[in-house]
Amino acid sequence: MFRCKLFAKSFCPTIILLDARIIPRDQGFVTHCHSIINNRGAHFSATSRKAYFLRPRKPLQNSLCAKPGYSAYLLAGLSQRYSSEAQPEEHRHAQIQQRTEVEVQHQHEETIHSQFELFDKEKEFALIVKEKKFEEASEFLKQEDCYTNVEDAIKFKRNLHLEGEDFEVADQMIREHIIQSLESRSASPNQILNAISSYNQESFHYYLETSNTPSILKIYEDGSTISPLNALYVMTAYVIKGELETSKEVMNRFDAEGVPFEEFLNSVRTYLSPTEENRLRQVMKHRRSYVESLFKSNRFDDAQRLYDEIIAGEVKPDEFIHYTFLSKFLYNNCYQNATQVWRGMDESGFKPTLEFYNRLIHGFGKKSKHYDAEVIWNKMLKSDIKPDVKTYGTMIDIYFRSNESRKAIKLFQQMTNEKISPNIEIFNTMINGFLMRSKTDEAMKMYRMMPEKGIKPDIVTYNALIQRLMRSHESLAFEILQEMNRSNVKPDVRTLSILLEKFFEMRDIESVQKTLNSFRNDGIEPNLTTYGVIIDGLIKMGNFAKALETYKMISKGRPSVIQIESSMLKLYFKQKNFDAAMQAHKNIISFRRRPTEGYFNILIGGFIKAGYHEIAKEFYDQMSTLGVYPNSNTYKTLIYGYMNMNMKDSSGVSEVINDIKDKNFLVLDPELKELIEMAEKSLRKKKLSTIIR
Repeated sequence: MFRCKLFAKSFCPTIILLDARIIPRDQGFVTHCHSIINNRGAHFSATSRKAYFLRPRKPLQNSLCAKPGYSAYLLAGLSQRYSSEAQPEEHRHAQIQQRTEVEVQHQHEETIHSQFELFDKEKEFALIVKEKKFEEASEFLKQEDCYTNVEDAIKFKRNLHLEGEDFEVADQMIREHIIQSLESRSASPNQILNAISSYNQESFHYYLETSNTPSILKIYEDGSTISPLNALYVMTAYVIKGELETSKEVMNRFDAEGVPFEEFLNSVRTYLSPTEENRLRQVMKHRRSYVESLFKSNRFDDAQRLYDEIIAGEVKPDEFIHYTFLSKFLYNNCYQNATQVWRGMDESGFKPTLEFYNRLIHGFGKKSKHYDAEVIWNKMLKSDIKPDVKTYGTMIDIYFRSNESRKAIKLFQQMTNEKISPNIEIFNTMINGFLMRSKTDEAMKMYRMMPEKGIKPDIVTYNALIQRLMRSHESLAFEILQEMNRSNVKPDVRTLSILLEKFFEMRDIESVQKTLNSFRNDGIEPNLTTYGVIIDGLIKMGNFAKALETYKMISKGRPSVIQIESSMLKLYFKQKNFDAAMQAHKNIISFRRRPTEGYFNILIGGFIKAGYHEIAKEFYDQMSTLGVYPNSNTYKTLIYGYMNMNMKDSSGVSEVINDIKDKNFLVLDPELKELIEMAEKSLRKKKLSTIIR
């Protein structure tokens, strides 16, 4: 007992009890202990009930032995602070004199008994599992307070010292018990996700370490909660199994930027063969977030190298990879790179699908890259893939927007010839296209044709007609509005915005208020687009105070939708409040609102007209950084501004014209064509006059 008290006082307060196992009595306690001492170096301690063997980080030269016949536990984790030689006997006597025997015994018993109460539960649970009494084991976890958090649950599992199927069963039971325990305490879904992800992390690492990858896949395939970091283990398990495509699917399902792949790989490299490590690296090259990040940061050379590595690798690229590289290179005018991607697609045996072409054509249409869209369209036709209604609709819209109405009409007729019935979307595209090009008669013919083809106009049809006709055929617009009512097609908030825009244009405030009240009675409240119309209308009428009041009401200190912010820019420029315009733009960028071409045209135009050409040019340069593409109005605004300065800044206008050419911008606007010719003529004159001087 004396030695036990000395040991408890010197060491027990810092012991972390881990990796416990029973030392069989029949081996002879002292013999077994001395055997371990000789091999490892150790300390022993005993109470009236049990004896403990502790293995420090460094061997201890002097040892304390216990009596034979006791149960003994092997413990690891003695603090480094106490991993020194045993204290001299005289010093121990001095310590004992400073404390009463009762105090030391009490401290020792409290520490040891509380820890071994947990070990008794681990031992009992492990025995139940080994006896295959799984229902009893599950009930044991529910009734006994084995752990209070995920960290304790992980320690509990480690100390079971189970192997093979027994460990897998216990692992699953503990996982399910954690979920049930958290749900009973009304934990949030996010808290449960974090807890199970932490638990799975430890389980997955153990299974990988013991070459038991099927258990990792079983947990995943059974639908357990998986975090992006957990998914790296699942990916690795599939790579080891040889299912590289499945590994790639898992990666992209749980893809998240910032997952420490290299750190993870370093921690598991010892469990992988060189071939498996190489395959895992190949799979990671297909990570979608990484591919997209290269293009966001304009790292086109790195993107090309990555694509070449993917094509040469064992893991074949999927449709997403081909589409992303091809579309991003084309969007950024990297035509040589795009050509290499086409070649890579052919070499890898990838055959683009109709959906692949539809996405490309639609994407180019949205970016106003009409020429590229037509190139893709023609390539699709040459590959014997027949376009569907969606493809036709996209190309018809592109042709109208690029002022090629004849091609749009030809495609519409081609659909009929190929017995592809136009749907409501095709008719709406045709009507909107004709109205866009001020072909009112053709639009009305298409509208009248719809019932003949068995297609009933919808609210999109009526809104398109009413909006365009209000500008030049007001009486016809109201006639269409009446037809809409007779057809029992209910107006929507878009209809409200169209009518308000017209009444503001007429400076008819009374009709504005009546229309708002009428729509509210029908349950249609203004949305942000409608408020944008109201603010814009108030600005045009000169009621700046009311416009600002309305803006503050809906924005609540944060930038609103970009259309409303565009209207507010107009207000600031009318008031010549350029600081407010600059601050508004800074807020939009800081709050990550995405500016449009129209927004930038207002911003650039406002500063150009005020004579701040350098600031306007800075905003023009910023467009490409934010992925916003200049349109004809952008270029007209800039060139007009420079020419109104009597070409004082010839380098500025020259740079804009060169940009138009370098970006292969298709100049279809007659006014822009004329402006470019005038500017180039002025540049030549200025250059000639400089030479003559």
